[in-house]
Amino acid sequence: PNAHGQAWWQQTAAELRVTMSHDDQCLLDQLFAQFAQVRMTVGELPRGLIHGDLFRDNTLFLGDMLSGMLDFSECCIDEYVLDIAITLNDFCSSWPNVDLNQQKYADFLAGYQQVRPLTDAEKTALPVYLAMAAGRFWLSRLQVAQRNQAEGRTGEHVLQKDPNQMREMVRARLTDC
Repeated sequence: PNAHGQAWWQQTAAELRVTMSHDDQCLLDQLFAQFAQVRMTVGELPRGLIHGDLFRDNTLFLGDMLSGMLDFSECCIDEYVLDIAITLNDFCSSWPNVDLNQQKYADFLAGYQQVRPLTDAEKTALPVYLAMAAGRFWLSRLQVAQRNQAEGRTGEHVLQKDPNQMREMVRARLTDC
């Protein structure tokens, strides 16, 4: 099972909600409402083994050729479209700008579809999954920041990624923002 899947999203959001600003709570509510709506619309989506954390820093390239993938700690069985969304969010954004590069997005999907064509339901769900994937990492980064603060972990050897980047990505990906 996905340790950071839908059940974790709900539980972690509920725990962190009390520490969030009103605007962040509203953004979180909008994210979960749109996700619930699309889930009701599309029904069950294709599932299988996913990486669950396929960011650029978890890949190795020789020139333009993918030569390796790292960090399989989030590997699990879940919806393929979640893994696609996680990967698109990172590989098709020009950090710190969180907007999707539409050419990279189209190229990624075209290449993916040569291996496994997306279902119509996955195509419908993908825009909201992009937002939800960003929301997952927003919540996990907030959780890590909270834990680091509570345990007094500071200094150059403490890796803590900025949750605000993912919050801004959520905002950029939601259809009604």
